[in-house]
Amino acid sequence: MYIYNLLLIPLLSYCVSTLGHPNQYCRGYCSSSYYCAPSSCSRSSGSFRCKCSQCPSGKISSSGAWDISQCTSCSNGKYFSSDNCFSCSAGKYQPYSGKTSCYSCGCGTYSGTGSASCSNCVAGKYTGDTASNCLSCKGGTYSDSPGSCSCKICSAGKYSTSGAVECTNCLPGFYQSLSGQSSCTGCAIGKYSMVGYDNCTPCAEGSYQNEISSSKCILCPPGKYASGTGNTLCTSCPIGTISLQYGQGGCGKCSAGKFASTASSSCTDCPVGSYSAEGANKCTLCIAGQYQSKTSQTMCLVCSVGYFSSTRGANKCMACSAGKFQSSTGQSVCMNCPVGTYSNSSSYKCYDCGVGKYNSVVGSALCKNCPSGKYSSNTGETDCIECDFGKYTNNVGNSICNNCPAGTYTNDKGS
Repeated sequence: MYIYNLLLIPLLSYCVSTLGHPNQYCRGYCSSSYYCAPSSCSRSSGSFRCKCSQCPSGKISSSGAWDISQCTSCSNGKYFSSDNCFSCSAGKYQPYSGKTSCYSCGCGTYSGTGSASCSNCVAGKYTGDTASNCLSCKGGTYSDSPGSCSCKICSAGKYSTSGAVECTNCLPGFYQSLSGQSSCTGCAIGKYSMVGYDNCTPCAEGSYQNEISSSKCILCPPGKYASGTGNTLCTSCPIGTISLQYGQGGCGKCSAGKFASTASSSCTDCPVGSYSAEGANKCTLCIAGQYQSKTSQTMCLVCSVGYFSSTRGANKCMACSAGKFQSSTGQSVCMNCPVGTYSNSSSYKCYDCGVGKYNSVVGSALCKNCPSGKYSSNTGETDCIECDFGKYTNNVGNSICNNCPAGTYTNDKGS
């Protein structure tokens, strides 16, 4: 194809050596992407002109080219179209020169305008085909290597924020039960979690947690308990019960002979003079007529015969004093010996005064001797009998009266 340009070129402007290219006189004649055909430059009417030929396909030249060597290929990063070179658009590339089209960047890569190659997306980003830039992985996803076509989803128990190169375990006290999440949730009260948990665990029996977002539960101290799971507090043991150790799910009863009046970690021995049954919140005092001389006892003992206790809570029984007696067990008082009898200390019965003796007063510890002139021939007498006429006694404690000797007599009784 030849085009004749009417441009007038002064001869003296292009004087060259005779060894120069024959078309040099016609430079500046052809328009862009055209050149002077070989040996076609000639002078006419004082100007040089030539036959202009189009550069080969895929090549261009600036205006005024006078040789085919001045047609050049489109550089890499560009492509030839409509007699011109154009930059590859963003998301495409061309590594070679003289090409009529550009390649699309594959997924995981990108390019700007006029690129000779595509670049990998950095870790934490991704892209699809023909991308001009990379997109950050959204929260809950990640990419851990360059050139990613998509982001991976964080599993349950983990989370990520935008642009993450890896997922992060939920911290202790937090959890995430779903995949693909951008945050973790704090555990409710009564629950806990360790690192990377996908759920919170209820506090075990005997423990509690009264704060949110906790990584552990607290053991109930001695004297308190928490039954079941998921407790938010510990409960004081009911009176009469105890928990001896940390982390108890219930309270045990105090054994018989012991008691606990408040929430306690131990039971207290019942003191002397008292007792208790199992699970008691206090000890019971021994009633009158009973006693207990030892601690931690389950019952009181009855006072034996000859003994008594008159008040509650006695730790021993008292002996009946001389002149008194008690023939039954478990009594609160002693009884006076009747007239004609006596008793020693701790007696369970009274004894009749012997012959020659008497007792006219109740509650006596001993019997009196019949005085001189009197006697008692029977036991248990309350008084002595005077010696009859003709009889006498000159000693005390007589059981009989003596006859007056021959030749003597008595005028009165009781001589």
